[in-house]
Amino acid sequence: MKFTEAQLTFFMEALASGGGLGLIVADEIPMLPKVKAVVSRLAVEAPSEVLEALRRVAEKGEWLELDVRDANFPHEVYNVLRQISSVQRFDVRDVATGELVSVRWPKSCAVIVMVSASALESVAIPNFLELFGPVLRGK
Repeated sequence: MKFTEAQLTFFMEALASGGGLGLIVADEIPMLPKVKAVVSRLAVEAPSEVLEALRRVAEKGEWLELDVRDANFPHEVYNVLRQISSVQRFDVRDVATGELVSVRWPKSCAVIVMVSASALESVAIPNFLELFGPVLRGK
């Protein structure tokens, strides 16, 4: 299903108003309106890449799209998103030093998770949908 410009704009504005996490359930990635520039789009393949991208996004106050339409949702990524959703910070290992670093999640940051309906059905994580503020679901 294609989303209307009004639906996408409403979703992006809702996400921009509070930062955090948004979910789009669709088989095709929609073109998002320029309410806020999405700086990075990343296919979820290696959890360590996603965690490092989340750290960079938090440090720069940017937004990130995570494309998990064709992948299993890694528990490591879920745990970090849960921390962001509940306490607006997360812990991650520094790639260079191996030290555990606590990263604050600014309100200016957001993550848009893109997932297909079939991938969403296969997510074996209880309360997965509760992580997200705005959810835009195709029919």
